[in-house]
This record gives sequence, structure tokens and C-alpha cells, in this order.
Amino acid sequence: MPYLNLHLTSDKPIAKQDITNLTNLKTNWTQKQLLALETWLCNFVSYPDKEILFTLKNIETIHERHNPKRIGNRPIVAAIKALEQGDYIKISKGIPRWAEEPA
Repeated sequence: MPYLNLHLTSDKPIAKQDITNLTNLKTNWTQKQLLALETWLCNFVSYPDKEILFTLKNIETIHERHNPKRIGNRPIVAAIKALEQGDYIKISKGIPRWAEEPA
């Protein structure tokens, strides 16, 4: 189960027209949301048949060392929710750490 790898990128950036032509997703994407969507799709290609972990909370953008494209959480969450609304992915909630059984 890899976490979302924010270093992945593609050779060709995703354009709004590409999304409109290929999917039933909403079309009012910002540039950061398109970059977040590209990162998600690269993760799906790089980690096939694996669950990708991500926190949907509104938290501070992580440091540039781990997030070179400086994609904030809001664009990532918008891309995730759009993919879920289009029935491309399934979001499942994890167990809070305070509720986990001790090992």
C-alpha cells in the first residue's frame, strides 16, 4: 500500500479538453487540480492493483523536498472526489489511530 507519490509526472500534461473528451468528470478544473489529477493517474500507472493512501483532511502543504510540484491538499482532494464521483475510484475510510486495537 503506497502513499501518494508526489514526485511522479507524465511527459504530456493533462488539458481540460482531454478530460472532457475521455471522461464524464466535471470540466471546471484549475491548473493545480489538473496537476493533482495527473499525479494521481501517474500513481495508478506506477502502482497497479495497489491501494493508494492519502489523508483527506485540510492540512498544510508538505515541504518541497517531498512535494516538488507544490500541490496543495485542496487540489488533490478535488481530484480525488471528482474521480470518485465519476466512479473511477473508490474511497474507503481508514481506522483512526485512537480506535485501533493495540498490537
